[in-house]
Amino acid sequence: MLGLIEFPTSLRLAPDAIGATLEASIGEAVCSILLPTLSSGASDKADPIRYVLDGPGPASQWEKDGKLLNWGIYYLTAEPEAHVSFALLNVPCSDLDAHRCAQDIYRDFPKWVEVFEGYLTLLTKQNTRNSLISSLSPSRLELFQRTENVLRPMPDDHGLNIEIDWLTEDDRIYLEDLREACSLTNSGTDPRLEYRILLRAYEAQNKNDYRMAVIEAASALEVALTSCALTECRNQGIAFGKALIEKYRMLGGRFELVEMLGVALPSPRKEYQSLVIQPRNDALHKAGSPTRQTARQMIETVESLLKVLSPQLSEEQPTSEEVV
Repeated sequence: MLGLIEFPTSLRLAPDAIGATLEASIGEAVCSILLPTLSSGASDKADPIRYVLDGPGPASQWEKDGKLLNWGIYYLTAEPEAHVSFALLNVPCSDLDAHRCAQDIYRDFPKWVEVFEGYLTLLTKQNTRNSLISSLSPSRLELFQRTENVLRPMPDDHGLNIEIDWLTEDDRIYLEDLREACSLTNSGTDPRLEYRILLRAYEAQNKNDYRMAVIEAASALEVALTSCALTECRNQGIAFGKALIEKYRMLGGRFELVEMLGVALPSPRKEYQSLVIQPRNDALHKAGSPTRQTARQMIETVESLLKVLSPQLSEEQPTSEEVV
């Protein structure tokens, strides 16, 4: 049985990931995800750096609305990348079992792909940095003046303001990233709580809700600081770890506590007053919204701290003793 996976936002793949085959454990089914391949044909004559991707294997001639399905585009630039819109799902099952298998896949796939895309975002930071903000609204007002029974458009002298926020870091998805995201998703473990909250911070930032982005990033950090402190207490044989958490309950106090427990932070603790604590307090207690730069700096600071405080992306798998 074959299925068509559509990505709401195209995956931007590095060249080594084009045409890859990935293993996906969706519910009880072990499936294959086949990514489109680089076309052997010529590039677009009007745009010689732009190549159309071919559908994988049995789907190479699939059509939509009477035209070959557009699986994606490969851009042959200084840093080549493929923008992939679709992938092929191959589900092994017998004809007699096809209906039951299809219902299981329909039920389990949404959760699988949500977790998979979350891990991809955490691994590559794709779609968390670059943005284009325009003053042009899709529902903007247009004014007309009636002159000699003719409606003439009235010009808007304010002009159009477009802000492009584009970083140079490489956030393409490599084959290694795809395989790791699949492996983590197939394990059945969600990202750790702090990383799930960080994903919400990315989402808020992408929606230009910078206040919520700052608050969510701070929440992710607080969870990581607390978890790290409790882990260090257990490792050091400190039996009153929860009492220490209660004593150092503010965000600044949690920074102090993990340092007392011997955790080396990426920057001196006092720097986090301006990088994290003050922006978080302002977002919570003051009117107005933080700037995009403040939200970005907050998120990047939290990312660097999570690498130290919570280096494992996924939740711990329960041991056999815990399951019993």
